[in-house]
Amino acid sequence: MLRNDAVPDEVVIRKIQNLLELAKHATANENEAATAMLLAQQLLARYNLELQTVEGTRVAGGAVALAPEKREKQPTAYRIAYPWQQKLWNILAETNFCVMWEYEATEYYQGRPYHGKRVMLLGKESNVTTVRLMGEYFVATIKRVLP
Repeated sequence: MLRNDAVPDEVVIRKIQNLLELAKHATANENEAATAMLLAQQLLARYNLELQTVEGTRVAGGAVALAPEKREKQPTAYRIAYPWQQKLWNILAETNFCVMWEYEATEYYQGRPYHGKRVMLLGKESNVTTVRLMGEYFVATIKRVLP
């Protein structure tokens, strides 16, 4: 086991990076990809490493470390009209490592202004997209199911 402050051996990181690259490679068949991913997961567990640590470390002969993902601020298309909507968006944002806040928006419908609260999300691009898609799906499903 590695201590939390110990730097993992470059050989181990290189092996894991190369296995992950093999699992993603276009020429690998389904069995090769599954086996490579299984071996990478076993090495991660054996050496108590996180995938983010391995992907973010540059080693000679290993796969190129990924660039850090951009942060994104994105509004959603849904309004917050009821308390359950606010709770839903809050829980989804916290679960996916995002920050959610409400802002006032003015829209015009048939020439008349409408003031309402909207949801704004801040976090990594992939996390914000996940929260937005899940939230929109849940709100649409709840509206469809409930009269």
